[in-house]
Amino acid sequence: MAVVVLGAGGEVSLLLPPRNAALEKAGGVQGFRSPKARKTGTTIAGLIYKVTGTGRPYGALCQFPSLLTRALSLPSCCGAGVAADAEMTTQLLSSNMELHSLSTGRPPRVTTACHFLKQKLFRYQGHIGASLILGGVDPTGPHLYSIHPHGSTSKVPFTSMGESGGGSSGGGGMGCLERCDGGRGL
Repeated sequence: MAVVVLGAGGEVSLLLPPRNAALEKAGGVQGFRSPKARKTGTTIAGLIYKVTGTGRPYGALCQFPSLLTRALSLPSCCGAGVAADAEMTTQLLSSNMELHSLSTGRPPRVTTACHFLKQKLFRYQGHIGASLILGGVDPTGPHLYSIHPHGSTSKVPFTSMGESGGGSSGGGGMGCLERCDGGRGL
């Protein structure tokens, strides 16, 4: 027995709660139980965006659902995975970027921070369980990097990383970002 749920305007509703309620009500031979919510772990996201009405043409945002970890005023970094590893790695990045800034007399570039993180994580071959997103704007423009626990990096316009259900690296978050992007480069 097929159950079709119609929306207010007569169109087919693809919303899951009304569909699941209708399927549960219809029952069937074996019955239907709607799936339960599942914890997927930490998912972090970052994107480069255009700023209008200010002196800065671009911005970069790294967002953790409830916490934004700042390495410096720029760049910013957020992490998923082993919480202590992510926190200590970003603290180490912060202190090294501050020392670099004092040594050179200018703010650190985002690529400098990325290079530091890449070397640090590669040295430990994945034993530091931190997936990081690093973003910021420097004199060369906006930058956003995804940095994996083994030290591999990708420069991207938007990204999502995290535990997300057994190691799929934030696939659910990336799907949302790609759907919002629509091929426009956010």
